[in-house]
Amino acid sequence: MQSLGDPLLSAVHALVAKSGSSSQAARTPDGRHMVAWSRIAGPDWWAVRVVPQSRIDELLHRGVFWMLAVGALMLLVTLWMLQRVIRQRVKQPLSDITGSVEALAERVSQGEEPESLPAQGSADLQRLSQAFDAMAQDLAAQRRQEQAAQAALEREVQERRQAEEAVRLLNLSLEARVRERGEALQQAQQELVQRETLASLGSLVAGVSHELNTPIGNALISADTAAAALSQLQALLASGAVRRSELERGLHLARESAGLALANLQRSASLVQDFKQVAVDRASLQRRRFDLRRVSEEVVHLLQISLKTPQFNLVLDLPAELLLDSFPGAFGQVLTNLVQNAVVHAFEGRSQGCITITLLRSDERQVVLCVSDDGCGIPAEHLGQVFKPFFTTRLGQGGSGLGLHLVYSIVRNVLGGEIELHSEPGRGTRFVLTLPRHAPD
Repeated sequence: MQSLGDPLLSAVHALVAKSGSSSQAARTPDGRHMVAWSRIAGPDWWAVRVVPQSRIDELLHRGVFWMLAVGALMLLVTLWMLQRVIRQRVKQPLSDITGSVEALAERVSQGEEPESLPAQGSADLQRLSQAFDAMAQDLAAQRRQEQAAQAALEREVQERRQAEEAVRLLNLSLEARVRERGEALQQAQQELVQRETLASLGSLVAGVSHELNTPIGNALISADTAAAALSQLQALLASGAVRRSELERGLHLARESAGLALANLQRSASLVQDFKQVAVDRASLQRRRFDLRRVSEEVVHLLQISLKTPQFNLVLDLPAELLLDSFPGAFGQVLTNLVQNAVVHAFEGRSQGCITITLLRSDERQVVLCVSDDGCGIPAEHLGQVFKPFFTTRLGQGGSGLGLHLVYSIVRNVLGGEIELHSEPGRGTRFVLTLPRHAPD
């Protein structure tokens, strides 16, 4: 074998020698041949078969092809036979059942009584037909119940519509009545508010009139005294016997009387001027630029006269030249009502008290004022009701319940501001007014 130098024979010999005495088959190391060997009788004889691997692969491919072809043909024949069996045994009966079910559904939807499905040869299809017949009977019964329920529902809807129409007409009637009553109530409220404003102005008139009596009376007496002194001097001058002391005494008396009359008349003029300005502002509700301190002083001056309560001190702590473009009459009405409310309610049962009007802060846009008293305070259960119309704790004792409601309405609707209430029983009451320096149009 060494002399032949054939690599295939050398590889086959190596495989046979490695196997010992058993029969085996294996590929050559290069994988190009398949070798099968078996020991035979004789002195170390072996039967060896060598087949190229390419030949084996060719035979395998050919066998697989024919096997696949035969298998595909058998599969097609099987499918064709299965299709015929399904068509004859399943599809046609199911088609008949489907048509019968569709006709059954149409009859049930139209309210007709269902008919039984035709009998089937297969036990399973027969059970299916019976199940559909039972379902049709149930659907027909349910349809009848639905029709009865629908008829009852339609009657109920009709009755409800009639009831809703009656309620709607009743609501329209009630709304008309409520609107009429509301308009009447609003008109009555406006009239009461106007009466409250006129009553406040009338109280100022009475107070100012009473206050004017004293200075005007003093002025008249002084003027009469001066006139009498001048008449006496004229008589002395006419007689020709006038002494210097008598002349000086008469002139001194006339001068003092005239000065006293002038002072009283100036006091009356100042009082009339303050009242005139306040009355014009209250009556006309005219918008103008005004000094906050000046208007507040006019209101406080008149309040001190009209309230006739010298034991209650009114303290005004406002800076000068703080100008507002707003409604001075409305602002004065707010101050008047707040002070009157404090005098009536805060100091009940007390002989003295203090009401303070101060400026908390101001800027270019708004001012914040505080009207406070050191009175008895407001109970917690009344804090949320004091601004409501007709709420008063002195019903039948001269309280209308419109004072603070008028304050709230004026501050919000006329002055364009906000009002806050802070009070505790026994620790006084504080009304904080936030007013724009330029009131809304």
